[in-house]
Amino acid sequence: MTSAEAACGRLFLVGTCHRDPQGLRRCRILLEALDPSVVLVEVSPFAVRMRRDHRRFFLRFFRKNLATAAKAHGISFTAALRSAPAQWVLMQCAFPFELRAARHRHALYGTPYFCVDLSEASRLFLSDWPNLLSSENLRGLLGGNNPAPGTVTEEYRRARAALGGLRPAGHAFFRAGDSVWASRERWLEKTLRATLCALKPPRLVYLGGWSHVVPNDGLSLFDRVRDLAPVSLLLDEADRFEKPSRSLGKPGNHCGQPSRL
Repeated sequence: MTSAEAACGRLFLVGTCHRDPQGLRRCRILLEALDPSVVLVEVSPFAVRMRRDHRRFFLRFFRKNLATAAKAHGISFTAALRSAPAQWVLMQCAFPFELRAARHRHALYGTPYFCVDLSEASRLFLSDWPNLLSSENLRGLLGGNNPAPGTVTEEYRRARAALGGLRPAGHAFFRAGDSVWASRERWLEKTLRATLCALKPPRLVYLGGWSHVVPNDGLSLFDRVRDLAPVSLLLDEADRFEKPSRSLGKPGNHCGQPSRL
């Protein structure tokens, strides 16, 4: 059986905003609605090990440097810690909410989950953490020297525009020549197809950043698995469910054309 035959009407690509403060709650609701047999999470084994083994060190380093940055601005440590930039940095040090939601579902129902991102890409990203957590960077963030990202609502709006086939203004997709991006997408595609062929799950859910699950000139994971007729949806659609429902996850899509909810 090919991966395309194994996936017909059974593959869901869920796009998240990694800094969504409601991400964990939304992930739990959507996983309950989709009722997956297997969950693939966009986080690498290397990134999980780094957070597991060194998170306390990162947090001590962060708190020390944040106190220095707060003093430079004449504000209290508590005020600095509650600021949006500091909370964003803290989220980088924590286990991703996508992983925590998958673990929660595994604890409740035994649903297997796998960390499927490319470790080489994580090493490149994490190599910048000393700068991210430095007092100089935190002082700049607290002072508003860096351009503020849009709100989570605005980011989901851009994602929804991309899902509809429109290139979202203000969001720079990685270019085709970006070897790290291309390597990640190839690896995610390979892992997804291998999971479908090996496990033949009745329903597979991929949880990852929204740029992977929208069309992007043939470069994204979504583009690479179009033959599997994936259903792409965004995490904020969990808000449609006052109570978890499994109706969303019932297979009913015909093979051949990718679907978007």
